[in-house]
Amino acid sequence: MFCRSAGLNHPLPATVDAIHESLIQHEHHHDQYYQLLLTLGTLGRRMRDDFVEEHDRVFATLQRHLDRAVSRNNEVEEVHTKDVAAADAAIAAMSEDEWHMWYVKLDARGG
Repeated sequence: MFCRSAGLNHPLPATVDAIHESLIQHEHHHDQYYQLLLTLGTLGRRMRDDFVEEHDRVFATLQRHLDRAVSRNNEVEEVHTKDVAAADAAIAAMSEDEWHMWYVKLDARGG
């Protein structure tokens, strides 16, 4: 019996090549790009153990993506830390009356 998803259940090197090509084509279409990354991870899990080169390629692609995501996350966390420090400094510099008025305005906005 022929299984239409055999390429996904028992992926061959050509399937990995096709997914990598699709990643390049969909780099700016994030929903499709991330679906392809998930598919690539699934292929890596299901691939035969003797496809060492393809396993390494899948792992390297996923690792590169993770490294980029961690780097971007660190950049965002640095900005957030600076923003929190600036907000803390601004609050600390307020007089008690000014702080109470600021708090009332903030609360009135639902914040």
